[in-house]
Amino acid sequence: MRRVVWVFLALGVLWSTPAFAVCDQTFTTASSNATIAAAIKAAPNDTTICLDSGTYAGNMDVFSGTRTGYVTITSTTGRGAILKPRIGAMHYTRWTELTFTGVLVNSCSRHNQFINFTMVEASGQGFDTDGSTCLTTDLDLLIDGGTFHRVSMGVNTGGLNFKYVRDTQLTNSTFTGGGDTGADYIQFQGNSTVEIGPNNSFSGLLQADCSVSSPGSHCDAIQIAGSTTGYYWFHGNYFANGDTFILAPDRTGNILIEDNVFNGCGVAYAHKFQVNPIVGAVIRHNTFADVRVSVDSKLIWPASEDVLAENNIIYDCGSNSETGWKTIGGNGCIDCTFRYTLAGDVDAYLTDTNCTNCSFGTGDIVATPVFVGGATPNTWAGWELAAASPGDGAATDGFDIGSRFVGGEVDIPGVTPGTPANRGRFRR
Repeated sequence: MRRVVWVFLALGVLWSTPAFAVCDQTFTTASSNATIAAAIKAAPNDTTICLDSGTYAGNMDVFSGTRTGYVTITSTTGRGAILKPRIGAMHYTRWTELTFTGVLVNSCSRHNQFINFTMVEASGQGFDTDGSTCLTTDLDLLIDGGTFHRVSMGVNTGGLNFKYVRDTQLTNSTFTGGGDTGADYIQFQGNSTVEIGPNNSFSGLLQADCSVSSPGSHCDAIQIAGSTTGYYWFHGNYFANGDTFILAPDRTGNILIEDNVFNGCGVAYAHKFQVNPIVGAVIRHNTFADVRVSVDSKLIWPASEDVLAENNIIYDCGSNSETGWKTIGGNGCIDCTFRYTLAGDVDAYLTDTNCTNCSFGTGDIVATPVFVGGATPNTWAGWELAAASPGDGAATDGFDIGSRFVGGEVDIPGVTPGTPANRGRFRR
């Protein structure tokens, strides 16, 4: 089998939390948030501010700083400092080993990092990022190693919200539970340039829980709302135990979705992947298990256009009878290509196609894939294609069909994630 060994360098910055932080300044909960914020703004570059364990009540507003290098804010013990930072027009801060009751990043704040942190569950405040006041500015925002469990919605309807943000990356983070909060795990508002991956996992967001907590609402692992000209790269992620993994209902453009595992086994709802409509998208090297992959449109929108889907696995593990590609909805798909699909005893194209000037079936393999974790793998790593399985080394690039990544720190050889030069690299 030929799969990718990826090397990960997030946003060009290699950094890890030291086992024991060297504190240049230390504050306790007796210190006011204003005092701590002033220290953050005034600290020399490459210094560390430590916060003792406890709750720092209220908002920690760090506004209008003119920093030129990073200052690190961390807990003295574990993630014992609990706080709610709000960052506006502030640059070069690194927040690590902390517990957040909410986060706000706005007003063109640049070069900020949130690394190895916990979001308090159902806190009534999400993690909100807003770049709407600087639409052409690269924010260089990194969110890495976050734990999001039952995080409620913030200003918008996601536990983590990206609103008109550019040059932003989410990596190595986990999202679990939460349907009872009524929030999407992640929601995009407006046009953003965002990289989701690698090594994020999304599990446990069920519509039944969402409907009880917030009648009439719809909860998705990822929803892209109101975007037509952003750039979105979803790669190296794991989705499981949920009803809707990705929803993009507003004619979103410029999406690359690759090397993800969409494990729909055990959840009966078929429509777990809805990008309808999308324009200029590439969907490649993904493993779809019990997922109806909708690449078409709603009735109120024109057709999806210029979509390439290649080197994907369509796998039936018995949870529903609608696993496969779908183009029948609304005005369907125009100039779309579906090729090199590995599918077993399912109709990969659901027979209900509505596609104009489209191509289907080139290089397809009609055979049941074999995974290292058996017929219904219960771990991310288990979805690796086994040696000598159908599809082994049979992709257009010589790799295995399906996801080339099943957990770890990663990226495709020769491509550094987090760099603007790679944002449009999937255009063909």
